[in-house]
Amino acid sequence: MSILSILIIIIALLFIFFIIFLSLGLKIYLKLNKENNEFKADITVKLIVISIFSKKFTFDTNDIIKSLSQIKEEESDEKKEKTNKEDGNDLKQKLNDLKGLYPLITSNITYLFDFIAECIYSVQLQKFNTHISLGLSSFTDTATYTGYIWAFSAIPNLSNNFSLTAEPNFIEEAIDFESEIIFKIKLLKPFLATLKLFTRKSMLKLIWNLRVLIKW
Repeated sequence: MSILSILIIIIALLFIFFIIFLSLGLKIYLKLNKENNEFKADITVKLIVISIFSKKFTFDTNDIIKSLSQIKEEESDEKKEKTNKEDGNDLKQKLNDLKGLYPLITSNITYLFDFIAECIYSVQLQKFNTHISLGLSSFTDTATYTGYIWAFSAIPNLSNNFSLTAEPNFIEEAIDFESEIIFKIKLLKPFLATLKLFTRKSMLKLIWNLRVLIKW
């Protein structure tokens, strides 16, 4: 058997494996827990029964809030500095570039919606169990919003795959929860939709123009 024949067989096997992988999809397991200021997340991604990714995270919510506040302040300072440096010509050029995107967006809007729909329909929620402990600044608000959650979850809780429960916390002001979520993503249709999307020259032009604007 020649080297060329071996390469063709290897490529064919890889292609078949790739199609099988896209058809079977991935199953994602999420376990989320927030208690006081500690947030824990356990993420596992499986292909059939084989675990291909697993990671545990632990965060302090106060640290996250501080980091987000710092990022927001830095972005605000950069924006002010950038605004001060810009002159009328720069703003005019930006407006012209944005106007130029409008025909590209309108000509591709149907294909973008089709792509989003394919992605949404390819996600199958298999399990959603969440318990919330809710404590707000007043007893009345705590009882009211807990009642809203009970009312919202009444019909979905009839399903064996969905469970949303809540309890009021009249002792302290806190929002804690424990959640287990399992969903499956089939990748074949989103992959084909992506290929279809990128075969359009106007879509490639739109992406390129957006890339230039983002870098502006």
